[in-house]
Amino acid sequence: MDEAVRAYILRGSSCFNHTLLVCSGRLSSKIVLKAARVGMPMVASISAPTSLGTSLADRLGVTLVGFVRGMRCNIYVHPERLSCTS
Repeated sequence: MDEAVRAYILRGSSCFNHTLLVCSGRLSSKIVLKAARVGMPMVASISAPTSLGTSLADRLGVTLVGFVRGMRCNIYVHPERLSCTS
């Protein structure tokens, strides 16, 4: 995550409020906190979130999406940012 943010900033971008962080690991409180600190509104992963990651995302207003598989996923908190179509 730190490397991705650094690379984004070095390319001249500093606004993350329209950025989706996608990762392959568990959605921990550490990842959620880092995303919230730079202003990322949404974090998604093919893995599950931790319970602390979920509660922190809820308090910080970060949409948390786990178990992303093709057109399916689980939305844990703040689903209002997503529009689901079939």
